[in-house]
Amino acid sequence: MTLAARDLTLDGRLSGVTLSLEPGTITAICGPNGAGKSSLLEALAGLLAPDAGEVLMDDVLLTSLPPRKRAQRIGYLPQASEIAWDVPVRSLVELGRMPHGDRARGPVEAALKALDLESFAYRRAQTLSGGEAARVLLARVLAGEPDWILADEPLAALDLSHQRVLVRHLVEQARQGRGVALVLHDLAIARNHADRVIVMDRGRIVEDGPPAEALSPQAIARVFGVSGEWVGEAGRFAFSA
Repeated sequence: MTLAARDLTLDGRLSGVTLSLEPGTITAICGPNGAGKSSLLEALAGLLAPDAGEVLMDDVLLTSLPPRKRAQRIGYLPQASEIAWDVPVRSLVELGRMPHGDRARGPVEAALKALDLESFAYRRAQTLSGGEAARVLLARVLAGEPDWILADEPLAALDLSHQRVLVRHLVEQARQGRGVALVLHDLAIARNHADRVIVMDRGRIVEDGPPAEALSPQAIARVFGVSGEWVGEAGRFAFSA
C-alpha cells in the first residue's frame, strides 16, 4: 500500500520531488511558507496534476485508477475549514461514505466518537466554530475508512485539548495500518509524534528521515533561519529558540 511520487515538478511550486510513503506510519511534511508542502499533498491525493512526474499507489499510476476507487483509498483534508452547506453535522460526516455508495452506520458513529462530536451530531454545520468545523471535516474523512489519510494543517484551528485528541487518534490510525501524511507548521508536534519528517524548501525535499535527524537544530537553522535547541524528553520535546 505504498504511495509514491517520482520526479514531481510543478512550475514555481515543486521541483523534481521523489519520495515513497509507507503504510502504518505518520509522516510529517514541514517547511517554511511557500515551500511546496500543500502542493505536494494535493498531488499525492490526485487533486493536482503536475507538469511532470507521476504518483503511484502500490506501483500503479494514480491517474489510472477510477475516481471512485481513488476516493475510497485516499482521504484528503484541505487546509480551509469552511463548510458551504448548513446541514446537520451527522449528514456532513456521512458524506465521507459517498465513494462507497452507502451510509454505513458503524464508520460514521466511530468517526463522530473519535473526534468527540457525538453531542454535535444534529447541530447545523454553520453554527460551528472554526475548530469544531475542522473536527467535523476530519470526521468526514475518517468515516470513509481510507487506506491513506492526507491532511493539510489539521491541527491549526484546534485548541490544545482537541489537538491532543486528534494526534492520539491519528497515531492509532497508523497503528491500525493506515498511512498518515500531515502538513504541519508545529515542529514540536512533528518531532514528538511523527515516525518520519520530510522538510521542504523552495519546492524541494531538503531533509528526510527520523524526526531527530530531519529536525535537528542545524537543519532548523538552515531551513527556517532560527537558531535554538530541543529541550525536554521523548514525546515532550519543545524547541527553545
